[in-house]
Amino acid sequence: MKKINRIMMVQSMVNTLVDSIKEYETFENKNGYPPMYGNTEQYHTKESIKRRIEAMEDEREKDLLTYRYLKGLKWEEICVRMDYKWRQVHRIHAMAIKNLKMA
Repeated sequence: MKKINRIMMVQSMVNTLVDSIKEYETFENKNGYPPMYGNTEQYHTKESIKRRIEAMEDEREKDLLTYRYLKGLKWEEICVRMDYKWRQVHRIHAMAIKNLKMA
């Protein structure tokens, strides 16, 4: 697979994850309770995403995804917390998204 295709695939997965969390939080903030879906396979709720992250094997990947998507930290803050350089954080992120999709 070409590098540009892999980048686009990972970016698409990240966007889906971020959009799902934002949709969940918007609904919850507006209504005061979490969304209830008839078909939970169709929608990703924050709790289902959290469970998928927690089920991952690699602790670094779990930490990174938790910081970024559940706690909403910026990349720079993640680098400081994890004591990694920007490039390494993004490498871990790419693998985490790939592993999250497989889980």
